[in-house]
Amino acid sequence: MDKKSIITLIAAPLVCILIGFFATSTLTNNNYEWYNSLKLSPLNPPNFVFGIAWGFLYILIGLSLAFLLITNTNSDPIIQKYKTISLILFATQFIINILWTYMFFGLKNPLLGVIVILILDIVVIISIFFFYKVSKSSGTLFLPYLAWILFASNLNIYILIFN
Repeated sequence: MDKKSIITLIAAPLVCILIGFFATSTLTNNNYEWYNSLKLSPLNPPNFVFGIAWGFLYILIGLSLAFLLITNTNSDPIIQKYKTISLILFATQFIINILWTYMFFGLKNPLLGVIVILILDIVVIISIFFFYKVSKSSGTLFLPYLAWILFASNLNIYILIFN
């Protein structure tokens, strides 16, 4: 593995962690007080679990991006097209992920949160399909993220229905 690939494998997860931290750093105690006042699903984990889970997931998401970036697709124009689509999907899902935080916590709007997270679910499923075409590792690394956001969708829908 060359030096550029090693740097990419280190930098991409760090960038994802920083972006995720930035998205949540805009939240205030008022946002958390509001959330804690809601009727939460019996499946809802303790609040500290979310930070641990997202830290781990941002590392996997970043590694997925790194594998997309370092995969050489120059010899196959179809795979190169998949790579371009994959990078667009990666950026799209990250924007939607951050948008969910703003809609749900920032605006304190579970309905908008449900709409956004369901869109995120779809985009991540499509992303996995394209990522896997470019790099099996990249697609596989997105599976825990999909599992977590499907679980989060369940929690979000529960909040919408029971509050």
